[in-house]
Amino acid sequence: MRVSGIKSLLLLAIPVILSGCELMSKLEKTVLERIDNNKKDITLIEKKQVTVSCGKNKLKKYTDDGWKVISATKEEIVCTWKTERATPGCDIERDKGCRITVPDKMGKQISYQLERKTKKDSLE
Repeated sequence: MRVSGIKSLLLLAIPVILSGCELMSKLEKTVLERIDNNKKDITLIEKKQVTVSCGKNKLKKYTDDGWKVISATKEEIVCTWKTERATPGCDIERDKGCRITVPDKMGKQISYQLERKTKKDSLE
């Protein structure tokens, strides 16, 4: 009796196991469809401030990466400094009080407010 009971269990188990793979694939498809239906696109807005002083930094690398200029403020600044005599007759090499630092070249400093939008997938 034990042998026939084991045979009957095997006869029942084999169709269940074989159809189980098909059931698993169907279940997986329905789960993936539900996940795709629950996905929403989220738009992230990134903001950044970039300063270009005396024409040294370039804004092109940011605009190539998808950043857009929202606003810009300009300001006049000193680009380079030089050392001069405080009075016409003093010696710069011997007298430290004779040396003063004055602006040499003036330039513009532009502060840009940048913004870019990126999309991100999210599940509810």
